[in-house]
Amino acid sequence: MRVVRDGLDDDTVVTDLFLIIHGIGQGYTAQYEAWDFTYATNLFRDIARKQSQSPALSSIMRNRRAQFIPIPWRASMKLEIDEERRREQEGLDNHFTLADITPKKSIPYVRELTNNVLIDIPYFMSQHRDRMIESVCLTANRAYRLWCARNPEFESHGRVHLLAHSLGSALSAHILSAQPTIQRPLSEFTQEELANMSNQFLFNTSYMFMIGSPLGIFMHINQAQLVARKGRERTMDAREDEALDRTGRFGCLAVDALYNIFNPSDPIAYLLNPCVDSEFAKTMKQSTIPSVGTTTLATLSSRITKMFDGFALPLSTSRAASPAPKSRGNQEENMEALDLGGDDRLVSQARGESRAERR
Repeated sequence: MRVVRDGLDDDTVVTDLFLIIHGIGQGYTAQYEAWDFTYATNLFRDIARKQSQSPALSSIMRNRRAQFIPIPWRASMKLEIDEERRREQEGLDNHFTLADITPKKSIPYVRELTNNVLIDIPYFMSQHRDRMIESVCLTANRAYRLWCARNPEFESHGRVHLLAHSLGSALSAHILSAQPTIQRPLSEFTQEELANMSNQFLFNTSYMFMIGSPLGIFMHINQAQLVARKGRERTMDAREDEALDRTGRFGCLAVDALYNIFNPSDPIAYLLNPCVDSEFAKTMKQSTIPSVGTTTLATLSSRITKMFDGFALPLSTSRAASPAPKSRGNQEENMEALDLGGDDRLVSQARGESRAERR
């Protein structure tokens, strides 16, 4: 698979469009450029381009072409402004900010991390979740419409995949649970519908890659279950106990396959295979993916781990000292592959092994 630079490479026809949906932390971009999502996407695109040129991958990718586009949904959403307008309408004039309620004598970095990064999690668990979902849909749909306008043939021959990080994966799961099993073509929507589609994607999602995803904990809180969606290309002939036609049921996603990629030291990431079959998941091993570069996620995980090092109390005075943490360059990511009705041969070949978790 060849990765195209910004869609401008000669006459290359893109076959696979990856929409990258960020998670928590974009409030940090004002202070730290390294957290900027567009910058991170450019780095990811460069790494993917280099990897795609390796003989091991190029020999099995069937001359496909990929493009990666960031979906900066948080940038267009001003929750504080929305709340202020709501208070004014209700006659509530007491305005206060995060800075007002943050203790002055505190641990600066911990408070900064909480106020600018982790704050999106309680937002997600509040009445603001619908507003966040709306922003993801509007931003992703706008990007897709622009892409199809510039590449008119793509809708008929191309595939769209989601690469969702952290909280972005939970938001995407909510959207895909409510998504029609098969979305109608853009030509069948009115202009008003196209401009205001705020609760579903205007495209069909083939594969979804979750990175550092907290979806598992939200599935547990809701006592939900991951179920393959009946009627997709890979589940057309599935038995009743393998796939369900349950549009609107949280966990019944309108995708063909789902991959959960995580770093074991990431405090935000959770497993997903137990959400499909908890007993069978106990017999499965995660596939190991060698890391090819330092990521924003790795940096966050490292900082959070160090932040809590001093708070751990020994269980006994004879407890052995903990080994020093490995450097990021020696760490590897793990992956769960939740095969929702198909064959993961290409994924296994790309890793040079056949250990992808399957269902």
